[in-house]
Amino acid sequence: MVESRLSSSGAQEKILKFRKAEQATGRKLGAKIIIDLDEFSMDVLYPPALSAYLNLLTILQKLFPDFGRHIYLINCPMMIKTVYAMVQPVLSKQTREKVTFLGSDWKDFLVNEVSLLNKS
Repeated sequence: MVESRLSSSGAQEKILKFRKAEQATGRKLGAKIIIDLDEFSMDVLYPPALSAYLNLLTILQKLFPDFGRHIYLINCPMMIKTVYAMVQPVLSKQTREKVTFLGSDWKDFLVNEVSLLNKS
């Protein structure tokens, strides 16, 4: 239990620094997260591991609800839609709305996203 409190305390400290930086810049900060599933294997879906992943997702979205501004998934094998359907109930609505599965044109899409971001 002590370990959890220490982790929470550290996370709260980071969030405060993050918010101060937002105030200083006058901009909403966050990260665009790109997850490349090119060599994804079903081996990582071992039930105890999946349970741990879901717990981690739950904790992260509670601690940092708006840090990930968008989550892009690229090179997704067909089974990922099924995996996402299993994970989706654990995700908050805010997190689900940030997830985008990109097709084979993902490079062009992301280059365009980065260039738009750099113009603002």
